[in-house]
Amino acid sequence: MRGIRSSLSFVPFYICALLGLLASVSRIPLLLFASLVLLGAAFSLDLRKRYPLSSKYLSFFGLLAVILVMFLSPRTESFPLLMDLLLFIKFFSPKKRVDYYEILLLSFLLFFTGVLSCEGGISSCLVLPFFYFLTLCLFLLSMPSFPAMNVGRTIALRRHLRLFGLYLLFFVLLFLILPRPALRLFPFSLEQKEASAYGDVLEVGRSGADFNSREPVFRAKVEGDFLRDSLYWRGVVFSFYRHGNWVALPSQKEAGQGFRWDKEEGHIRGRVFSENYPSEYLYLLDVPVAVFLSSGSLRAGRGRTVLLDGNPGERFSYRFESDRSPIEEDDPALYMRLKPELQESLRPLALAVVGTTSDPESAAQKVCAYLLENYTYDAEVGAGEGDVILNFLFRSRRGYCEHFATAFVLLLRSLGIPSRAVGGFRGGEYNPYGKFYTVRERDAHLWAEVYVPGRGWLRFDPTPTRRAPIGEGIPFVLKSLMEMLNFEWNRYFLSYSMEEQIGLLVAALIRWKYILLFLLILAFASSYAIRYGRKKKGKADSNRMGRFSRMYLEVLEVLEGKGFVRKAGETPLQFARRLRDETFFRFTGVYYRVRYSPSPDRKSLEEFQALYLKLKKGR
Repeated sequence: MRGIRSSLSFVPFYICALLGLLASVSRIPLLLFASLVLLGAAFSLDLRKRYPLSSKYLSFFGLLAVILVMFLSPRTESFPLLMDLLLFIKFFSPKKRVDYYEILLLSFLLFFTGVLSCEGGISSCLVLPFFYFLTLCLFLLSMPSFPAMNVGRTIALRRHLRLFGLYLLFFVLLFLILPRPALRLFPFSLEQKEASAYGDVLEVGRSGADFNSREPVFRAKVEGDFLRDSLYWRGVVFSFYRHGNWVALPSQKEAGQGFRWDKEEGHIRGRVFSENYPSEYLYLLDVPVAVFLSSGSLRAGRGRTVLLDGNPGERFSYRFESDRSPIEEDDPALYMRLKPELQESLRPLALAVVGTTSDPESAAQKVCAYLLENYTYDAEVGAGEGDVILNFLFRSRRGYCEHFATAFVLLLRSLGIPSRAVGGFRGGEYNPYGKFYTVRERDAHLWAEVYVPGRGWLRFDPTPTRRAPIGEGIPFVLKSLMEMLNFEWNRYFLSYSMEEQIGLLVAALIRWKYILLFLLILAFASSYAIRYGRKKKGKADSNRMGRFSRMYLEVLEVLEGKGFVRKAGETPLQFARRLRDETFFRFTGVYYRVRYSPSPDRKSLEEFQALYLKLKKGR
């Protein structure tokens, strides 16, 4: 038992190695399993002080083999395996202080390569514990008695708390100053790829949107009066249709870091956090009233659309206010243009569908109903021959949102009704645990807006509803919980910008009364804790010193029974010199050390106990 206790000082080194292995080889299950088995075996042998690899040249030859392999086959994939080899050579061999430094270095290299190569993997959530145990190991190595020390007795709990407090303070300062690493807390797809979305130009039927992809594009927190079953995230408004392509008008002006269209606040408020953002357009729910970017600048586009001015970075967030009332501005004449050959081909069909209806809204409703009733949704349909819309309307009669929305707009334009196509996303998967929506690549959608005099631009969606499968059961619950953790990680860690930190500080300074009250309470609690700790420490010291004094008096009673009596006013050391007994003289010297030392070492305590028992037995 004593051997096991004295060996506990190396436990933090095994934890560092374990975290390094999890970070570097977690994507290779077989290698990870083998490494964990070997690490457990090394730990078990280390407890018993048994080392199968005892050659002093083994580490040298292992390092030489690593250098040769890296020189002959310089592949980054082999680096973790080589570091594993050196690490286990160290663990299965007798270790001195320098060997523990080498173990720390190897663990750090494993962890560092794992963080760099495993984007979005488990390594990002291991940063804090790894550096804490790394700091703890360095603290242990700084102690003279390492590694033959008793961690449970030598390192008190308060030293751990102080160390962790200092490290936590250092970590918080780094969090406030340094840029955040773009690492997901949990991966959601085995092959991370960039999602696709609509840009300034849309080639109908060839946009490349993957309607089966679960790749997240953004996550959004939404509050207010919005239709939860009908979420339309507006992105780009298309104006011109030429040769099967939609083209958006250029942006109007720069808007700085924020933009507001209406003086009144919107009834819908939300915040969007980019996840795998594929477009320069911001996606805003329903009809936007205002938008504010966390960092960077914006440009205002046509039809209340907003574009990023430059690259805001791999992650960003923006707040928005929206409403459900129609948009009234924007010149309707910009959305009536149609090529003469399309006019001739589409107008007869449009007149047959609309009949004698002259009201734009009623005509739009009839065209929408006609498309929904007579055409079939098919996400796998090809482009076909000739004009993609003529092929859709008169030949294949099958397509997806790009075909339906484009045909709807062109049929209305052939009747002289202003209409336009709008690209963005529809819907989103609601997370009941984090209370946010995850919008994925498969939610990409194209719909239409029709201008009705006196009311503005009304939204129409002529595409048959395509419901995404609703998750259920334990897998859905686990996935939702993982996505919630990833969202909170992105929200409070990655997207917590310097501007927000300054804003939080300013808000705290405004509420200085509450801060002052909190500081007073904290000072009172700290003062009480310090006094209580000192009182408890004094009581503990008193009990400890009283125990040693009682043991010394018991030995004096044994000596008195043999006729050796301590004189009045005689100090313990004077009595020991007069007695001229080597064992009692050593016992007295150790008694001085343990009785008056603020923190006696383990060796002195064990020696005092052994001499006490020897003298009590009368030897």
